Amino acid sequence: MAPIPTPEGVPPRAYSSTCIADCIPKGCRHPEAAWAFLEWFYSPRPGGGPSPASDYNYAIHNIPPRPDEASQARFISDARFKVFVDVLLERETVSSPVTPATQFMGDEIERQRERVVFRKTTPEAALRTIQETVNAQLRRVRTLIERTRS
Repeated sequence: MAPIPTPEGVPPRAYSSTCIADCIPKGCRHPEAAWAFLEWFYSPRPGGGPSPASDYNYAIHNIPPRPDEASQARFISDARFKVFVDVLLERETVSSPVTPATQFMGDEIERQRERVVFRKTTPEAALRTIQETVNAQLRRVRTLIERTRS
């Protein structure tokens, strides 16, 4: 997670490149059991202890996405977590869902980042290339989707 520079007058935001989103797929054979698991996983333990999700995030050195859990002493008292928790609590946070399109965009961002680092292009030119390349790919995908619907 990192703060995003924003123009004057725009509310500050933070960006997290990926985010875990638990869901129950359509057609799941046991949706009630899946829902019960998710409810258990994200709920505080009896007596007010942290949720299993919070413990899991702590174990993998991540912060929980819920501000109430990210505010736990174990996250805010550890400098490795605190810098990210502060951003989470101070700003609206956005992230990209994990899809083929976002993977394509991430790959293109990485390619252009390397070009900037090795002084093969400017940051401004790299951004234009990312926008043009990703938008062209999205147009191709949209065209393919529309053809399959016809």
